[in-house]
Amino acid sequence: MLVPIYLGICTTSETHAMAHGTAGTLVTSSLELALLVSTIHAIAVLVAGGIIAWVVYRYAGLQVLSKAWINFDAFWAASLVLVGVAALLSSL
Repeated sequence: MLVPIYLGICTTSETHAMAHGTAGTLVTSSLELALLVSTIHAIAVLVAGGIIAWVVYRYAGLQVLSKAWINFDAFWAASLVLVGVAALLSSL
């Protein structure tokens, strides 16, 4: 998530439209950089997921999954709703 900041892609702008214009300019002007950033992000997500899976397999065992299954879809949906509510409240 911090790769765009470290690459200097994210800059502060005064309007929301300018921010979208900056992102559009980045994608159209530097496709290689946009692909590099998205590839690094995808690799980081896969590595983090693999490490978590290995730790669960190694230390907790597979039987813990049948007893303590976590519905990540519900967590994801709830987090999106909470962020949406926070965005609405902050814009008032």
